[in-house]
Amino acid sequence: MLDKKHKMGCRKNTQKCLSPREVEVISLLANGMRTGQISQHLGIRCVTVDLHIRNARKKLNAATREQAVAIAVAHNMVAILKMKP
Repeated sequence: MLDKKHKMGCRKNTQKCLSPREVEVISLLANGMRTGQISQHLGIRCVTVDLHIRNARKKLNAATREQAVAIAVAHNMVAILKMKP
């Protein structure tokens, strides 16, 4: 059974959890969306998207957004959707 922290995007061995919005933004990144597309999709400004990405990177100890996505996917914090060809 997953505890509440795990559901919100906690990485093993850390107390820092991703917020629901950070999980959502990283999930959209993982599925190939760019900052502007995420901004339009969520109805928020690009700078806000960048802020969520930056906060998630810090919490995941990731140097880049790509590394944050890789860590989040590897730890089952986000899922990659199957896209139609």
